[in-house]
Amino acid sequence: MARLILLEGIPGSGKTTLTSRLCALLREAGTPRAAWLEGQSDHPVELEHHACLTQEEYAALCAEFPGEAGALAAHAHAEGDFLLVRYLEDRAPVFSGALLSHLMAREFRYALAPCIPLASYTAVSLSRWRSLAAEWAGRPGFLLLESAFLQHPVQDLLLHYALPDEEIIAFLRRAADALTPLSPVLFYLAPKDVAATLANIAEQRGAPEMAYPDSIAFWAHRQALELSALPQLPFDTHVLCNSSETPEQTALRMRMLLPTSHAVEKPGDCQGAAAP
Repeated sequence: MARLILLEGIPGSGKTTLTSRLCALLREAGTPRAAWLEGQSDHPVELEHHACLTQEEYAALCAEFPGEAGALAAHAHAEGDFLLVRYLEDRAPVFSGALLSHLMAREFRYALAPCIPLASYTAVSLSRWRSLAAEWAGRPGFLLLESAFLQHPVQDLLLHYALPDEEIIAFLRRAADALTPLSPVLFYLAPKDVAATLANIAEQRGAPEMAYPDSIAFWAHRQALELSALPQLPFDTHVLCNSSETPEQTALRMRMLLPTSHAVEKPGDCQGAAAP
């Protein structure tokens, strides 16, 4: 049975670096593994550049654009009661004109405002997690996902749907229940100084808006919310404070925690602010 490894934390906490380092350790040990980084093409859960349509909306779109019905079918897959249509591949549009505009207006994940109703968003999200668990339950080794379980859902539910914290945590518990067949391990990278972490990553990425006061306030809230959710999840969870370690040392510690440990390192034990 595959075991799911989830790496989470605010921007700049070191998730991408540590996912890559942990993959390298597993590869050196000959352990079967598969991994997807945030934003990677064909990510099994992130669903970037997918339109989310009801069966009725999909049928109406095929009727409105009969010449594109075949292409729509080729890029669509069912997720529960909905159809997800991938409209970009390798950052290039699959469709054009009015049809592309229709699909972008029903974007599932990456949008500046909510494009689909909350009930559709949560139903598709939970269905995708169940599908992932069913697909990987019979496989060996580890499946690593960066920023997939907390970052994007929590960000969407906070920013787009303005859900109270307790309702977001209730949704996360439902998502966690869907993943129990994969015996998940969740590593949370928790920098003590959110402002310093964001200032560092804003400079690296040339994105000063990431360190604006309202951005810092949002991500500080998100980190606090996510940390408060961890004890309520049926996961093997580890909050890691990695400011005094190299990425290689942190990855090695993570690897040593994978087989049997069920302890949670308390956020209050963290020292320092920087993240790798």
